[in-house]
Amino acid sequence: MEHLDILLLTATIILGTLGGGYTFHAYKNYDNKFLLDMVWYIIFFNLFVLSQLFFVYAYVNILVDYPTLVLQKILIAHKFLDFLAQVGIAYYFISILFDFLDKQKSTDFVKKFRMAAAFFTLGFFFAVIGYIDSARLNLFLIIKMVSEYVFVIFLFTGLVYLLVNSRKIKDTNRRKAVTLFGYFYILTFFLLVLMAVVLKNRGLYVTILSLLLNVFPIVWLKVVYLKYCLHSGLSLNHVNLAKIFSEKYNISSREIEVLNLLIAGKSNKEIEDLLFISINTVKNHVSCLFRKLGISSRGQLMNLVIMLSNTQISESPKQK
Repeated sequence: MEHLDILLLTATIILGTLGGGYTFHAYKNYDNKFLLDMVWYIIFFNLFVLSQLFFVYAYVNILVDYPTLVLQKILIAHKFLDFLAQVGIAYYFISILFDFLDKQKSTDFVKKFRMAAAFFTLGFFFAVIGYIDSARLNLFLIIKMVSEYVFVIFLFTGLVYLLVNSRKIKDTNRRKAVTLFGYFYILTFFLLVLMAVVLKNRGLYVTILSLLLNVFPIVWLKVVYLKYCLHSGLSLNHVNLAKIFSEKYNISSREIEVLNLLIAGKSNKEIEDLLFISINTVKNHVSCLFRKLGISSRGQLMNLVIMLSNTQISESPKQK
């Protein structure tokens, strides 16, 4: 069972590393604060998984014959690294939730968060001192358990706050994306708590959930957020993009209408309804547009629109 655990944890870290690289690349392209917070969240989450991998691997392959006292010291180091990773996860996860709602973290929130982190860090310190003096691990493990419950409650409360306030998001695509994100994590945290209460040997199940937690944000980012939300405010009216597309790529007026709806994140079915044309006609227009623009996906279309938009904005002062 431990070997399967090691395999899944390794796969989780590999996927997390690839996902972090992809998210950082997106951040460099779009210079969006949310993407930077997502990068840091992925980094801290994978540090947490790496800590789990180190402990499981060491326990199976290295520490089997070590004295109990040595094992306890390694357990302390492992749990403390877990705690530091959880602090980073909590801070940047809440930052992501604030980004969703276009809100800034208040000074009061940051101050209270730092005080809570300092309190538990100090608690760990005194617990280690107590452990050294009394050779008992109980105090340390109690503080670790309390910190984990506070961690879950903190994130769960943040998610509830997000879902309640997501109704105020006017853009439909953005609201759906935020709701999907919120419900996925609420369900995941609920399953984690349920496993902690019900299951005795829950290590493998928690590892599988960790794998899902690493994969979901990347899939969600690529399939939902970057495709439908990040550029939802763009249109061909922005810096006269319609004229640029028409002249540079020889696009007809009807294709411009379709293109504008694609940029707004509309599906083929929605375009059919809005323009009163058949679904096959929509597909033909989209195929023709992609061919003229030299692209093969909506993601590439958004990249092209952003590039042309930024080029026009940078050239506008020169033209004046």
